[in-house]
Order: sequence, then C-alpha cells, then structure tokens
Amino acid sequence: MIDTLKPGQQVRCTLVKIPRALAPRKTVERLMWRDPETAKGLRKSQKLRRRNTVVYNRGNRDWVQRLKCPRIAEMRVGEKWTMPYELNIAGDLASVQKYVKIEK
Repeated sequence: MIDTLKPGQQVRCTLVKIPRALAPRKTVERLMWRDPETAKGLRKSQKLRRRNTVVYNRGNRDWVQRLKCPRIAEMRVGEKWTMPYELNIAGDLASVQKYVKIEK
C-alpha cells in the first residue's frame, strides 16, 4: 500500500492496535503529530509555554524552569488522523504498518 502513495497526497491513518514496545509507540505518536489540527495545537501550546516560562536567579545566573509538553495526540484503538504523505515518512509508515491501517 505504501508504494502506491504519491508525495503530497492526503493519507488517512487509523490505529488498529497499540504497540507494546516503546520505539513503535514513539513512531506512531510522531506520525500523529503530523495531523494539521494536532500540529496547530502543539504550536499553540509551545507559544504558551514560551510566554509562561519561569526564569529565576540562582547563584547570580538565570535558570529557566521548562514546562513539559502536553500529550495532545492520544493513542487509543480506533484513533484516526489525516496527514500529507511525504517520502521521508515512508520508512516510519512501513515500520508501524501492523499497528496502523493506511488509506488514501
């Protein structure tokens, strides 16, 4: 299925099974971040974190208290997202193909 996709084409992905190993879990999460709506939420939260960063003085130096990024993309069975297909994600899609159903 992956070899029939063309760059720039919109791809609809559905999570069929949650991976138990950490590496495929991270790969699926990274692919979920490519959804335009999720990416917009991530950018918005990053701007908020930059605005609300706490800087304090410790030993006459500025220290930054960095806030953690929220988990916007949740991994649940049946979760769907749409993303543009690009050639650089072909390897990622192939590695998690048994967990994700890919449609044109």
